Amino acid sequence: MTRNPFWKTDIFGVYTLLEEARRQPQLKKFIQISTDEVYGQIMKGSFKENSETRPRNPYSASKLGGERMAYSFFETYHLPVVITRAANTYGPAAYPEKVIPLFITNLFDGLPRPGLRQRTADA
Repeated sequence: MTRNPFWKTDIFGVYTLLEEARRQPQLKKFIQISTDEVYGQIMKGSFKENSETRPRNPYSASKLGGERMAYSFFETYHLPVVITRAANTYGPAAYPEKVIPLFITNLFDGLPRPGLRQRTADA
C-alpha cells in the first residue's frame, strides 16, 4: 500500500479511535466528520443524505472509507456513531480557495467577494 496520508488518517486513524471508543462504556456518541466530497460532482440540483456516493479523488475516497469503518462499528458493536458530511468546513488550516477563507482574505485585501454584487454610491 502506498504511504498516502489520507488513508493513514481517514481509515487507520478512524479505526484506532473506534477501537478506543468501544472500550469507553460511558461514551454517549462517536462523531465521524466526513465531507460532502464523498458524493462526487453535481452539475445541477443538490445532494440528499441518501444520494449515491461517488468519490472522485483519493481524499474523498478515504473519507468514505472512514465513514464505512464507523458504520461497521455501529452495526457490529452498537457503538453510537453519527456521521456528518459537512460542506466547506473551515478553520486555521483551511485552504484559502474555499469559500469562507476566500471571503475573509478578500475582505482583508480589499478585493471583491465572489458572487456578491458590489455596491456603489449610485446603487
